[in-house]
Amino acid sequence: MGGRAAIDGLKKMQKSAALLINENGEKTEIAADKLKPGDLFFIRPGDGFPVDGTVVSGSSSVDQKSLTGEPEPVYVTEGTKVYAGTVNIDGTLTVRADKGYNDTSFSNIIKLLEQSEKMEIPESRLIDRFMRYYIPFILAIAAAVALINNDISRAVAILVVSCPCGQMLVSSAPMVAALSAATKRGILIKNSKFIEKIVDADAVVFDKTGTLTSGNLKLTEIVPIAEDCTPELALAICDALSSGSGHPVSCAVCSYADEIRKSQSLPVINISELRETHGIGMKAVFERSEEASSIPEGEIIEFGRYIPADDDRKYDFSEHGTVSVLTCGKEKRLLAALCFDDTVRADAGAAVKELQELGIEETVMLTGDRETSAKKIAAESGIDTVYAGLLPAGKYDRLLEIKGRRTGVIAVGDGINDALALREADVGIAMGAMGSDLAIQSADIALMNNRLDNIPFIISLAKNTRKIIYQNLIIAMLISAVMIVLSAFGIITAVFGAVFHNVGAFTVLINSSRLIRNGIDTASEDKE
Repeated sequence: MGGRAAIDGLKKMQKSAALLINENGEKTEIAADKLKPGDLFFIRPGDGFPVDGTVVSGSSSVDQKSLTGEPEPVYVTEGTKVYAGTVNIDGTLTVRADKGYNDTSFSNIIKLLEQSEKMEIPESRLIDRFMRYYIPFILAIAAAVALINNDISRAVAILVVSCPCGQMLVSSAPMVAALSAATKRGILIKNSKFIEKIVDADAVVFDKTGTLTSGNLKLTEIVPIAEDCTPELALAICDALSSGSGHPVSCAVCSYADEIRKSQSLPVINISELRETHGIGMKAVFERSEEASSIPEGEIIEFGRYIPADDDRKYDFSEHGTVSVLTCGKEKRLLAALCFDDTVRADAGAAVKELQELGIEETVMLTGDRETSAKKIAAESGIDTVYAGLLPAGKYDRLLEIKGRRTGVIAVGDGINDALALREADVGIAMGAMGSDLAIQSADIALMNNRLDNIPFIISLAKNTRKIIYQNLIIAMLISAVMIVLSAFGIITAVFGAVFHNVGAFTVLINSSRLIRNGIDTASEDKE
């Protein structure tokens, strides 16, 4: 049911209508599934792309988070590939369809999800295997006692005391206790694979953005280039330029400037004739400012994409993630570079270390982001292996490769682009509170509060639950064995057996309740 809802939800993400451009340049709205490769269609700001295609004219920023999971919009212009399911942000575009409606990136994701939906994972339950042998064994003993002693009452007593109340609670009671403990931590467990698969896992695969990181673009560093430009001056100018823009880079600048102003003052910058060029940046005329006397009044200042220019202005920002530069004058003199990147969650490193202590042999990051940024995040969080620049199908292929060399794989993600990995993994864990409905529906476990330390908690809880199940089985068997022996020798009658056989059930329940107490204690420690 959850898998079918996930697939239906994904289908709704692909735009169902398109503005077809005919030979006369006229635009006509048609059903998206009528588009054929080679057709031209028009995309307005805010429109989704109905099919995969190539930009023929225009430029814009495109939100590809649904496919790559990355927060930074991608600048597209003539010749750039665009994908179905992504959203145009600001400019207008004319696009040539490269694929039909049923052959897009989104369609391929749906096909893979439907394929994995049909794959059945065999589940074996400990108590089911046990009961296959227990019941015939008890019947045989009762029959043997009745024949040997010629006393049917002893046989009846054996049947009464061996009633499998305790045995039936062997696995169900610990599972209920585990679910209760998990719920108190904000963990939603949706599948019994929680016990059957997670305890054998030796690899955890993480998405990057929104899982190991916060998922929001942040200003991480200001690098002054001109001798007469300080970080404070560069920030103040860029803040003035960005204040009227809703672009993620502009929002990150304004947010950072607001934080800085809480502890220190920034130069007051006045500008006029502010203009924003889609995909390029901001431009304005600089007005007189005593706090920024190094920039002449009337000069054009620009803040936007980093494009390496002359040899004497080449700087290596490859380790800084996304970079935008501040320039001045007609010659575009470089004043400073502002570096942006996603930031690692505060609990990522500790969670990964705890996973390794629990026996996870390999931690992997699968991301649609560039390799430099991915490796930086991996180093900060302690991830062993990194695969970058992946679309959803690429993540799916990598996961299959990892499954081929590992005993069990846990996948952790939050976005639409993670749905395939969450479905295909032995256990899928969705970062639920901030994640998409599709990711949650595709996963076996949802972390409703997005705490990464809940992942090692889940593994530890699963291992403890299995341990309790084995303990319960031994307890139930020993108590039943003692009761059967006493009944066979006539020490316990059927009437007393009806009372005493509940001892096993109570013991199993008390032993299972330890999982609830441990969960409460752990949750309390975390709050403190």
